[in-house]
Amino acid sequence: HHHQDATNSNDATNNNDNNTDKYDAFMAKLLQYCECPQYLRKNFFPMHSDLQFVGLLPPIDAPHHVRANDVVKYREGVVLETTATNSGNSLVHCGIPGVSVEIDRSLTPGIRCTVQLDETATPSNKTRSSTTTVIQGKVV
Repeated sequence: HHHQDATNSNDATNNNDNNTDKYDAFMAKLLQYCECPQYLRKNFFPMHSDLQFVGLLPPIDAPHHVRANDVVKYREGVVLETTATNSGNSLVHCGIPGVSVEIDRSLTPGIRCTVQLDETATPSNKTRSSTTTVIQGKVV
């Protein structure tokens, strides 16, 4: 009987370890979600029951959580499947509606990157590519 208690004790410890791992993974996913700018979340966080109530959390309003019309030097983005027509460089979605950023290299589609926007990228010198405006930037 004493041996059985030791086994049960180990089972309880293992159970706690499994629960701790589960809660650690939940907290990590929740914090990663909150850290991600809103316009990128659908690219990196598929629907999941762990995130069903995440909308109830207050926004963290981090410096890299910029709004669509904010004029900033750096933006977080996701590399798109399509590439720039002339150069073959990657295009990045940086949360600006109707605008893609052509970066200075080719990257794997679907990854997150930080882009430094070209300071001369104003409405007057954007290039039109079908329905999307393309501005220049580089990965930093």
